Amino acid sequence: METYLQQLLQPRSPLLTELEQHCERDRIPNIQPEAAQFIRLLLQMHGAQRMLELGTAYGYSALHWCEAAPAAQLVTIELAAERAAIARGYFARARVEQRVQLLEGDAGQLVPHLEGEFDVVFIDAAKGQYRLFFEQALEKTRSGGLIITDNVLFRGLVAAEDDQLIEPRHRKMIEKIRAFNRFICEHPQCTTSIVPIGDGLAVSLKI
Repeated sequence: METYLQQLLQPRSPLLTELEQHCERDRIPNIQPEAAQFIRLLLQMHGAQRMLELGTAYGYSALHWCEAAPAAQLVTIELAAERAAIARGYFARARVEQRVQLLEGDAGQLVPHLEGEFDVVFIDAAKGQYRLFFEQALEKTRSGGLIITDNVLFRGLVAAEDDQLIEPRHRKMIEKIRAFNRFICEHPQCTTSIVPIGDGLAVSLKI
């Protein structure tokens, strides 16, 4: 199914294609292209003007969002300085550095100090801290805004009926993601749908 969906995607820009290859060489995980295309559509439908991203890496998803919302401002946060430096280089080449603010540090410490509200928040950072990130993002999202969380199906393992089939090193992470998914789906301030595209996207509307 994944291969079929990817065959239907429009070609990425040359810079995004180059960045995909760069990330593949360095083994930097990115949002899958079909999931990125879905979020691009949401951004266009939502008319996002101010966006927040937790987890920049090399800037792959950020460039997607900048292409999809060419009038929007983006704040993106990356913990690793070496990754942030590479992302800045790609932002400069894409000529979006004037509307992208890249902050270095722990998102859990930085988000509470951000000023203003955001139309869309994208969470793709440390999965073990997803609940903290979501709670902080919710405080910074306007009513009617979206919080989009990646990797909430974690290779489909969250749906495993027998946890003995899951590698021991993944079991605690799976437990945390399952708990997170229940948390956001039951949250009184949100309406959430989990979309089985890419590695699983949770789309939460703040009500």
